[in-house]
Amino acid sequence: MKAFLKIERCGEVFSVRSEKAEQGTISKRVVTLSDWCGRYPDRYVAVMLGAVAEADIHPEDIIYGELRFQTHDHNEQTYQDITLVNFVKLGNENN
Repeated sequence: MKAFLKIERCGEVFSVRSEKAEQGTISKRVVTLSDWCGRYPDRYVAVMLGAVAEADIHPEDIIYGELRFQTHDHNEQTYQDITLVNFVKLGNENN
């Protein structure tokens, strides 16, 4: 899903172990996003990985981004994962 989104909250970048990464770790960040338009915007909590996680973003930034939605099952429960795959920073809502 591609959409105009506002960064509500932005966590710190940290490293996690990954078998897919060349050096064994990958950068990760958790962000809370909301639809930029609309009276009652939808909100999402998404993970950013790799170079995307290390991008210079802050709360109130407006982006055009692509979210990937996936599900997985664990202990007979289904969970949804949301990943911010890539984005373009358009500016800040306060500027």
